[in-house]
Amino acid sequence: MIIQNIKYINYIANLFLVPLFIYLLGSLNIEKSKVLLKLSEYTTGVWLIHSFFCYYYFKEITFMPKYSILIFIWITVLSIIVVEIINRIKKYLLFYHFRCISRFEKVIESK
Repeated sequence: MIIQNIKYINYIANLFLVPLFIYLLGSLNIEKSKVLLKLSEYTTGVWLIHSFFCYYYFKEITFMPKYSILIFIWITVLSIIVVEIINRIKKYLLFYHFRCISRFEKVIESK
């Protein structure tokens, strides 16, 4: 009987933790929170990337934590890391692309 009740502790904890987390996140003043302002730079990328972690490629890594609030934090961290890597690659490629174009324009202007 005790072993069966232990299985449901996760669901009972989620029943209380998730609404509490949503309430606390909603009660924050976004304009004054530097952390939320920094996280807002990654929102679109996190929205696009998190499903690959959850549903397609990295299910085992994504669901390593047992509780949903920890899974949420873990997916957010993983997604932000991947978005930052993609942003750096994009910035490098754009810098390289514009550098090549400006060199090409200088060659054309000199002729």
